[in-house]
Amino acid sequence: MAGDRRGRARRRVPARPRPHRRPTYGAGFTVDDALQPLPLGGTWEIALGNGPPLQRPLGSWTALDPGYSGRATYTRRFDVPPGFLAHGRRIQLELGEVDEIAEVRLNGRPAGDRVWAPYRLDVTDQLEPGENTLAVTVTNTQSNAFEGRALSSGLIGPVRLRPERVVDVELERNSIPTSLSASAEPTEASVLPGATQR
Repeated sequence: MAGDRRGRARRRVPARPRPHRRPTYGAGFTVDDALQPLPLGGTWEIALGNGPPLQRPLGSWTALDPGYSGRATYTRRFDVPPGFLAHGRRIQLELGEVDEIAEVRLNGRPAGDRVWAPYRLDVTDQLEPGENTLAVTVTNTQSNAFEGRALSSGLIGPVRLRPERVVDVELERNSIPTSLSASAEPTEASVLPGATQR
């Protein structure tokens, strides 16, 4: 306590601490790679169990046999165009919709299994320039056979190879980012500081 000239008591209030300022970070970068996906639509070879292969587009195998439960293998040969496996790219195989479990082989080698969405695998190391062979074995539940429900089963798609480029961004301290704008096929997105872009 302190007194003023007239003898009145006055209480001193401690100064409020200044709020701690968090450092800001920012950076700029450019990716000039078009990253065009390679669709794998068209005709596939489809074999239900040990049955003969049929040539048809992707879709539920209930169009062929509504009561079938088990496995079906979808096979497609395709060419990887020149430049698609460019240095610095990673290639993701996107299977689209799968009902239910997918086992993937690329060029005769296992590429991975997926039991739920997203049905997506990195196949960079298995892809080869020129001709490749993709085989996807799908297993459904027993509902079609035991319950007679004809649930959607198999590789529905769409299937495509999507190139990605991993970018390391070096952040600069006390640089203030104002926004991030990113565009990709088929959509465009903008992100404000503090938000997340996926």
